[in-house]
Amino acid sequence: MSICTIGRKGVAKGPYCPVRTMDVEYEQELLMSQLENFEFRSATAEEMDQFRRIAGYVFANPPQPDSPPSRLDPDWSHCAFRDGKIAAISGTYPFLVPLNGKIADIHGVTAVGTEPEFRRMGLIRRLITDLLYRGKEQGQVASMLLASMGAIYQRFGYGLGSRAMSYEFDPREAEFQFPIEVNGHIRRMKKEDALPAVKGIFDTYAKDRNLLALRHDVVWEDYFSDVEKDKSYCAVHFDGDDNPDGYCFYTTRWSQGREAGPPQDLTISDLAYTSMNGYRGLWQYIRSHDLVGRVYWGNVPEDDPAYGILLEPRCLHARLTDSLWFRIIDVADMLAARHYDMDGDIVIGVEGDDLCDWNNGVYALHARNGEGEVISAEGKEPDIVCSINGLASLATGFTDMTWLARIGRIRINDTSKLGYGDRLFKTRYRPSLSFGF
Repeated sequence: MSICTIGRKGVAKGPYCPVRTMDVEYEQELLMSQLENFEFRSATAEEMDQFRRIAGYVFANPPQPDSPPSRLDPDWSHCAFRDGKIAAISGTYPFLVPLNGKIADIHGVTAVGTEPEFRRMGLIRRLITDLLYRGKEQGQVASMLLASMGAIYQRFGYGLGSRAMSYEFDPREAEFQFPIEVNGHIRRMKKEDALPAVKGIFDTYAKDRNLLALRHDVVWEDYFSDVEKDKSYCAVHFDGDDNPDGYCFYTTRWSQGREAGPPQDLTISDLAYTSMNGYRGLWQYIRSHDLVGRVYWGNVPEDDPAYGILLEPRCLHARLTDSLWFRIIDVADMLAARHYDMDGDIVIGVEGDDLCDWNNGVYALHARNGEGEVISAEGKEPDIVCSINGLASLATGFTDMTWLARIGRIRINDTSKLGYGDRLFKTRYRPSLSFGF
């Protein structure tokens, strides 16, 4: 456990920051003087109960007597203390994340919150800045999070990295457009038998994806904890040769207040597959629950196959919302960390990053045979100039260069690079994350 002593810039300035209502220099001095009364460090194991209680209060989800202990290692936490008590909390999970199929070290920010009496003092800005510095020291190229409010984190350089869909449908209406025979069968399984098959399916499913973080054992423990108590179920699909090719975790319950139709709800919490045979087999299985009148499934990837194989895709009542927010910690390392599906060269200027000011500059990206080499190009005229937020959305494949230019998020110095840049940063799969942290 160590106290963070790295010097910090206080209030961000620049063209991508919201309008201030007071003098920036004065506000910076005010916040810095307030922060002098706090200690910033990781929580100890003994302090994690207090950490959990604050998280429960902030997110209106207090821990229950039978709640499992926090999955966050105390060393991964970072808190603000006042007179020995925790005033604000945060933490990061170290993840291995595929960026268009190439694995990168990225941390996932979690449990960010402040006790009400300590808000508006700059504590969250300080905690997030510390986490970014810590990520830099640990060789993590980027930071990602699931935001309770996107407006908070855009101020800290996070750009939208992915969106997710949610489905709500009557399974009787979810017919396939073309009848294709599915080979195989379903088994409902407990952890001991299911875990090897499920992990194998997920690892195959995730390896070529984009932002779908590989899962720690603690994540699998969370999924199986309710399965072992018969509060949820794990269904594994096996193909005609008895090889596992798909799984889903789900719960069933009696509906509350629905007046017509079958009386149960089924909620899918996780689904992955290695073939369309497995995907179709899982859909057939879900539809076979005759007492289910509504199926709910959240965190569905934007490029999920359902829209292309259902007879009436409108039955899904799909809703689209923001999902992952992404923050580049080190521009050169991040651009070199992802896979590129075409060869190409582009010069990128980054400006206005006041939290991680080492990112400001000009970079030449050379993509060859899937690998990216990034070198300093100071003194050269960049093809595009963008904020750290805009570059995050581009580098993850969430959006393309043409759209960012159209809405004024990047400045183009060479318009001939637009379509070329779109192809260079395009990803095989839409960025997505199927679980929370």
